[in-house]
Amino acid sequence: MKTVLLKNVPEEDWISFKTEAAAHNMKLAQFLSYVLRDHTEKTHVKERWARILSWRSGEGKATLSKMAKKINKLRHSIKLER
Repeated sequence: MKTVLLKNVPEEDWISFKTEAAAHNMKLAQFLSYVLRDHTEKTHVKERWARILSWRSGEGKATLSKMAKKINKLRHSIKLER
């Protein structure tokens, strides 16, 4: 298992997290997994990601075509192949 470092977690929150894990008789990693699973089930995260991933640009074809031309010109100027 990989070791993960959490930065900038307020001391109060960290103490509360450890206390809750102990109250549930779980190790910190187990409790974190439990909390995340519970949260995703309650907030329908899978549905949210489906919406995000199915998003379509509101830009018109002409604008997208102009953007593609600019990108290709830039790529060519710095000798990047497509």
